[in-house]
Amino acid sequence: MFRGFLLFFAACFLPYCQNDPIKPPARGPKFVLFRGPSVPLLSNRINQIIAHRNSQIWIATDSGAAYYDRGSWGVINDSLKYWQYGSGVPPWQSSRVNCMTVGKDGSVWFGLGGGGIRRFMPTSTDAGRLWVTYQIPEISFNTISSLACDEFVNGDVWAGTLGAGLNRFMPSVGNPRYGQWMVYTAANVPGFRSNFIQTTAVNVTNQSVWVSTPFSLLAFINDVSGWSSFDIPHPYDSQVFSIAFDLAGRVWLGKADGVSVFNSVDGSWTHHTSQNTGGMLPEGRLFSVLTDLHTLRWFGTTEGLLQLNDTTWTLFDASVFSEWPGDTVTALTYDRAGNLWIGTTNGVVVYNEGGTIL
Repeated sequence: MFRGFLLFFAACFLPYCQNDPIKPPARGPKFVLFRGPSVPLLSNRINQIIAHRNSQIWIATDSGAAYYDRGSWGVINDSLKYWQYGSGVPPWQSSRVNCMTVGKDGSVWFGLGGGGIRRFMPTSTDAGRLWVTYQIPEISFNTISSLACDEFVNGDVWAGTLGAGLNRFMPSVGNPRYGQWMVYTAANVPGFRSNFIQTTAVNVTNQSVWVSTPFSLLAFINDVSGWSSFDIPHPYDSQVFSIAFDLAGRVWLGKADGVSVFNSVDGSWTHHTSQNTGGMLPEGRLFSVLTDLHTLRWFGTTEGLLQLNDTTWTLFDASVFSEWPGDTVTALTYDRAGNLWIGTTNGVVVYNEGGTIL
């Protein structure tokens, strides 16, 4: 049954899926640029991009969220606003969205920069309950660093915080609108070694949950096996900021300096640095990692977008697209048409080697 799910996922959710094999959709240019800060993006600083199962693309920015739906754009700002408080300054309102995920029920979850979590349920039959807010004390902290969901099994949503551990929402079987929250911290998961969660990711091949803190890398296999911790060998043990997976059981880690690859099948490690890639991999933080689950990997760096195709490295920047909006690539995702959505600190680029399908 699970093997059948993987075949379905690879065929329909990942790139290279055609809507109509008899009449393929018209293709546009190889690169398309979207930039605000009015239309279609209220802010050009992109924090995350996710693909919804309904073909929508959602973009988290410093000024709310934008979404792209079959040729049309929309934005959500007011519904994501929250108050911020600082010492010696008046309160102010913010709508910064740090991260997002899609729930098993199709709801969209927004991790805010100080307002907790907002959950949008567009299919709700109760007009007054399109939005749900989760804040202290229901969750452990109101600044959310990462969100992830095991969309295809129980629908649990995992929320990393900046200083108060990892929250887990377990939806009710009868009504996924409701559920129970629990929290994992260094007090009940010694392998955490810190309550500052850098990133959280769900491996679609087995629904394991991977978490990084400044000092550790951990995986929650399931409720029976619990947590396992993995030490990145020295001198490659810099902080992990992004995590991706492939079908061969490899876990790809974008770090503060370079890429480490953990083979979960045999426990071996491989490391890519500026030194052993001939300078192709720049020094500095890797904000985002994405794979096609096979031999294609993408890395968001401070010097452009880097591709590793099997063993060949290629850099994407203004030298390949004159309108490239900025060298710092912060977010990556594929859509159902095989386009690669690239978030930067100055807008969004959509890329498809064979021509974009938007």
